[in-house]
Amino acid sequence: MTLETPRVRIGQVPLDPVTLTEAVDRIVELARSGRGGTVFTPNVDHIVVADENPAFQDAYANVSLSLVDGTPVFWAARLLRFGIPEKVSGSDLFEPLVERAAREGLPVFLLGGLPGVAEMARDNLVARHPGLRVVGLCAPRIDAAGHAEDEAALVETIRATEPAIVFVACGAPKSELFSDRQRAALRPAVLVCVGAAIDFAAGTAQRAPRWVSRVGLEWAYRLAREPRRLARRYLLRDPKFLWIFARQLTDALVPARGRLAPPAEGQVAFAEEPPRSEVRGPALVAEEAPAESGLTARGDAGSAAQSTSALVSGEPSHSGVVQPSAGTTPPAHGTSAPSLQPAQSTTARAQVTDESQVP
Repeated sequence: MTLETPRVRIGQVPLDPVTLTEAVDRIVELARSGRGGTVFTPNVDHIVVADENPAFQDAYANVSLSLVDGTPVFWAARLLRFGIPEKVSGSDLFEPLVERAAREGLPVFLLGGLPGVAEMARDNLVARHPGLRVVGLCAPRIDAAGHAEDEAALVETIRATEPAIVFVACGAPKSELFSDRQRAALRPAVLVCVGAAIDFAAGTAQRAPRWVSRVGLEWAYRLAREPRRLARRYLLRDPKFLWIFARQLTDALVPARGRLAPPAEGQVAFAEEPPRSEVRGPALVAEEAPAESGLTARGDAGSAAQSTSALVSGEPSHSGVVQPSAGTTPPAHGTSAPSLQPAQSTTARAQVTDESQVP
């Protein structure tokens, strides 16, 4: 299967419209192909941080797979008609991917959690998924910029275990920044950022009930359980997401900029010359006049004015030829009548479509 997806974007964050099953398949293919890479699960906070943090933007620019995490982001994507099939959070992804790794013999590394938590998660996972190979685990100290205390030593520790998949659960944006910075050094491993999934697997934290997540209130559930840690994020920082979404929705609804020039004298003028168009009257079509045509059209203003006055003063006969109106003196015998010369636009000449109509 191909790893390419028709990506969409909210703010500075790309999104891959895939299902949970497709996401697991793609991660396994990345691992088996030796390409490695990074997998992120963006939520509202990611989109807000990426709008202000260039390093986070770069991490998302390099991401191999970006899955919609969070009901508000999913709803926003649907309102923008992005065709996101379902929400795939890091915690949703974790267990199915662990099960697939156990079934296919792919070794995994657990990176994150408090000291002792990764060991508890490993024991629970091995009990649930016989055959799972957890080749290493670590609870590193990573700062807000995504740097570990001894990052070179940490990378060497991970490399020595030769994992196919590294589950990173150090918090955002630390997990994503670390993964982006070390993706080349840890290739062919795939670094999958899974939020608090290791804590959930260990049983030291509890996920919100599914109905709470479905109605978009998981943030409120988590805020009620951890107000001191999450109040600033949810109440002060993340509301900016509404402005980012509204800005993008407005851009999608209004006409594209540059298509219309400023109006002159109450008229709407195209900024670019419109394509040649047809005048679907009985006799005239605006297109290039062939050389053998009996009619010619001059592009000067006098010719255009003469043609316009002739068409206005005359009345079309049944044959399509303009006849003199009442009160108009016919040409004297022996003199030639002035030829009709329809107005010419800058892009097209007028020709008679039916030469039988020419007198």
